[in-house]
Amino acid sequence: MTIKLPKDVEISGAEFNLYQPSDSCDSEGCGQNLKIKLDDAGGGHFVVISTERWAMDVDEIETFSDLLKSLVTQVRDTIKK
Repeated sequence: MTIKLPKDVEISGAEFNLYQPSDSCDSEGCGQNLKIKLDDAGGGHFVVISTERWAMDVDEIETFSDLLKSLVTQVRDTIKK
């Protein structure tokens, strides 16, 4: 995904909000939300992950890691252009 930005406009950060249904151990049963934020305090971009609960099976960890890397790469590549 490539985003063409107007002259003198740059992306200084990005935020993604993910949702999944509750897992069987989630007593509230309202679903689970995860916020992934890319930020920059002047020394380069970093990732901030916020959630109250986000459950995943052990065999899904690599897929989740690939998702994070993909989101970061897309934003970082857009910022560099």
